[in-house]
Amino acid sequence: MKIGKNVYITNNLNYQRYEVNCIPKGDCVIFISYSGETKTLINMAKTCQKKNIPFLSLTSFGENTLSQMSDAKLYISTRENLSHNIANFNSNLSIYFLLDLLYASYFSLDYENNFNKKLQLTSKSESTRHSSNPILMDESKQC
Repeated sequence: MKIGKNVYITNNLNYQRYEVNCIPKGDCVIFISYSGETKTLINMAKTCQKKNIPFLSLTSFGENTLSQMSDAKLYISTRENLSHNIANFNSNLSIYFLLDLLYASYFSLDYENNFNKKLQLTSKSESTRHSSNPILMDESKQC
């Protein structure tokens, strides 16, 4: 959003099923699934295919239904067992890294324009933020 692109992140499966039917042409979808075999996501991917909406999948390494259907695929770390894990630390770090990498790559395609958009939006919405830590403050705002 900070570079003028609308992004929708929905954890609620009911909303996801609704939203996938509302995606206009020219948009794309990123599906994230550790197994790549979640039936609801596969059905949503089929909807995207029918509507010619391209989608990227982030799934665990190896072929799975979702990655085979995807227009592009990135693999997340595959170090956690589906049922015998304490938490999803490894896969969460991997997912965040890939999402950050996608954002940075897209940002760099038109770096100057995106940077200026970000500065304009940030100056409007974050004008009251400040810190006593000089490292965190914008040099142009320091005395």
